[in-house]
Amino acid sequence: MKNKFSLFVLIALLLILIQSNSFSQDYTNVRTERRHSISVNLGWVPGFTYDVFLNSHFNLEANMSFALFFGGIKSGLYYYPFRYKKDKRWATYVGVKYGISYVAYYDVTLIRSLYVPVGIHYISFRGFNFSIDCGLLSYTKNEAFFKEGTDKQVLFVPNIKIGYRF
Repeated sequence: MKNKFSLFVLIALLLILIQSNSFSQDYTNVRTERRHSISVNLGWVPGFTYDVFLNSHFNLEANMSFALFFGGIKSGLYYYPFRYKKDKRWATYVGVKYGISYVAYYDVTLIRSLYVPVGIHYISFRGFNFSIDCGLLSYTKNEAFFKEGTDKQVLFVPNIKIGYRF
C-alpha cells in the first residue's frame, strides 16, 4: 500500500510539472466556451460520461457504467486549481467521484466506490475532449443489498476519457 501511495504522489507531481507555459496555444477559455461534454470512459469499468464546467475551475460529472453482468452510476466533482492569465487547452485537475454499482452474476452484489483521481485534461477548439487520470479507488462489496460491507479494498487505477465538448 505504501508503494502505491508513493507512486500516486509521484504521478501527481509529474502532472503538475507538465502544466507549463509550453502548452499555451491561444488565449480563449475553452473550458467556459465549450462547457458540456459527452465522452466514452475507458477506465476500470467502461461507460458513458456527461460532464459540465460550472465555471473555469469546477467540473461536475455523471457517469453510467456497463459491462456484461455489471452496471452502475457515478457522479463526481473535479477541481482545476491553476489560474492563468492565458487560458490553455491543457489543464491538470484533482477530483472525487462516488459510485454505486451492481454485479448480477450468481447473486446480486452491490458495490459502493470512492475514486480520488489526479489527471490532465485536453480540450481542442473544435471540441475534441481527452483526459487521463489515475488515483485511489476505495470500494466496499456487499454480497446482498442489505448486509454490512463484506469486502473492502483500495486499488490504484487509471482512467481515460475521450469525447466531444459542445
